[in-house]
Amino acid sequence: TGEFFARMQTFATYDGTGPATDYGGIAMVIENGYSVSVTVPPYLLFCVGNSIPNQDCSQASGSLINFGNLSPGKTASAESQMVVATNAQYGYAIELNGNTMTSGNNILPPMVNGGTALPGFSQFGINLVGNNNPGIGSNPAGAGTGNITSGYSQPNNFRFNNGDILVNSDTTSTYKEFTVSYILDISKSQSPGVYSTTLSFIGVAYF
Repeated sequence: TGEFFARMQTFATYDGTGPATDYGGIAMVIENGYSVSVTVPPYLLFCVGNSIPNQDCSQASGSLINFGNLSPGKTASAESQMVVATNAQYGYAIELNGNTMTSGNNILPPMVNGGTALPGFSQFGINLVGNNNPGIGSNPAGAGTGNITSGYSQPNNFRFNNGDILVNSDTTSTYKEFTVSYILDISKSQSPGVYSTTLSFIGVAYF
């Protein structure tokens, strides 16, 4: 480190005898290294809405689903969306938190063990794939990572358990979109009332 100088000469002879045919000098400086650093902060991007166009969380809209009037002869259905991305080294998980729909002391039984749509039988469940009975939902979209857990990954099979992990990934992920499909069936003996619930989808990153 520091400055140094060198002198060079060329000769017509192999052994450097006789007069020089050319000569010159150079001056050089070696400085201490110049440090450059940057920090990439950890992040988890996660949003939920009735609609999230182009997987853009800034465009997420809607936080209420109204099934309207239910009928024992028809399965009621609806859907919402979730988008997730993270640079967490060990991936992420999405957890379901909430209870089935209730009206006072009356409940719509959750599909604890999973099952299919069944008009005339009271039940409430969700899944995260495309279905044709009823025709609702979509398979995951986007280049990101993330696997739907068993019980929520089979078409036409719905389930509901508070605290279940819906999606998990063991590595980083760019944008990935999941569609949550909801179904409601009621029996003819289901007690009347306005049934409701509040569900939370909790995204957790593992750094």
